[in-house]
Amino acid sequence: VVAPPTDAVAPPEAPPEAPPEGAAPAGQAGSTKLVLKAQKEAEVAKAARLAAEANALRLRKENETLKRSLYDAEQGKKTMATNAANEQNKRASDAKLHSAKEATLAAQLESAKKDAEIQKLLGELGEKRVREEMEELEDKHSP
Repeated sequence: VVAPPTDAVAPPEAPPEAPPEGAAPAGQAGSTKLVLKAQKEAEVAKAARLAAEANALRLRKENETLKRSLYDAEQGKKTMATNAANEQNKRASDAKLHSAKEATLAAQLESAKKDAEIQKLLGELGEKRVREEMEELEDKHSP
């Protein structure tokens, strides 16, 4: 005997067990792992980006420091070159002045020698005249 078909509904299945608190439902376990993995990768990428930005900032600061040092070195080099040129010009000027002083002293010495020679000749001439006049006087007064 076959039982006549009935419109009866099959008995309901038991409801699925609820997952433990904080865990994904059974069908979502794989997608939760993907979400966590994506979050971790995003955090790693963010950390890498922040590290790169910090490194770039450090490199910019080092670059500015190097530029400043280079500028200071160039300014020091210019200052040293200017000082050396000024010193060289001063030495050349001092040498010219010394040379001019030597030339002046040599001319004065030569002039003094000539003056002394003239005085000597004048003295000799004066003595000669005095002698001649004395001789003339003696000749006049001698018998």
